Amino acid sequence: MSHNNGLPEALKSFDSLPNTAQVRLPIVRALFGISSATVWRMVIAGTLRTHKLTPRTTTFNVGELRKFLDERVLEVTTFNSDSHQDEFISNDANLIRIIQSHPGEC
Repeated sequence: MSHNNGLPEALKSFDSLPNTAQVRLPIVRALFGISSATVWRMVIAGTLRTHKLTPRTTTFNVGELRKFLDERVLEVTTFNSDSHQDEFISNDANLIRIIQSHPGEC
């Protein structure tokens, strides 16, 4: 994993990776801007799925990560256009909404 400008190569080239590619935990953390503990909580909750390359190597599928991100963007868009903005669509959508409304602070 090459580091240039502090970003792992897999993160810099994430958009060009095929959906069948696998990435490791540091890429998921950086992609979502969350801690390792939060990633594992999402795995335990069934929100994210892992894949085992070896008994000691856990990866995440790029296509599944893209789908997850696309679904969250759709939820936030729906939330922002809904007339009932006090109602929460999900904890994930709320977190994204909070982060988007406070750029640079989170």
